[in-house]
Amino acid sequence: MMKRLAVGYEFICRIIMMVAVVNVAFVLHTLFGLIVVGLLPSVAASYSVFRQWLLDVEDRSWTIKRTWTVFHQAWLEEIGTANKLGWPQMIIWLLLIWEYWFVQNNNLNYVAAGGCER
Repeated sequence: MMKRLAVGYEFICRIIMMVAVVNVAFVLHTLFGLIVVGLLPSVAASYSVFRQWLLDVEDRSWTIKRTWTVFHQAWLEEIGTANKLGWPQMIIWLLLIWEYWFVQNNNLNYVAAGGCER
């Protein structure tokens, strides 16, 4: 009973450690890429690390070094692709957010009514 509890506790602690290392790597690689170039590859690399960890059913006892290495390798591989696909999406989302803000914070009743003031 105690052995099973200890193994489960270690497993949970390793998951927490891996998530913490990925978050630190995310911040550092984003800053390393001077925010604009490093942000989207950091997001893609985070997903890549979590996906690889979930698919590695035989050995989920990843060390800090392995987590960092997998993240860095994925970040390097994703620099071009993530930026090429992500920035057009980001621009569209920013335009949609701006449009939502504009509509919510401006009185557009006159335009919406379609009439003229008398």
